[in-house]
Amino acid sequence: RVNDNGTVYNTEYACRERKFYNGSGNKNDGIRLSESLNSWSVYPNPTNEFVYLQNSGSGQWALLGMDGKRIMEGQIDSAGEHKIDLKGLSRGVYLIEWKSTDILESQRLILN
Repeated sequence: RVNDNGTVYNTEYACRERKFYNGSGNKNDGIRLSESLNSWSVYPNPTNEFVYLQNSGSGQWALLGMDGKRIMEGQIDSAGEHKIDLKGLSRGVYLIEWKSTDILESQRLILN
């Protein structure tokens, strides 16, 4: 940020919220709404045959290949732990996407 007279300044808000300075000399990735609410997670990862999707509310999930094509998808109407069977899929790296009313986020999933 630059004042009208050309001097440079940074407010605490600018450092912490915009540049992700956490005040201890380190840089973090910022806090997304989904992380602060712990709205969903996938485990075990890497996996062999199945994963569990743990969610805090209703939403839709999709399994995508690295080319972005949808391989599987489903709807979840309640919070909890939900098993997703991955038998028959080739080994490799996939993306699993979670979409609810307030987030759209994906995670890398490794299938051994």
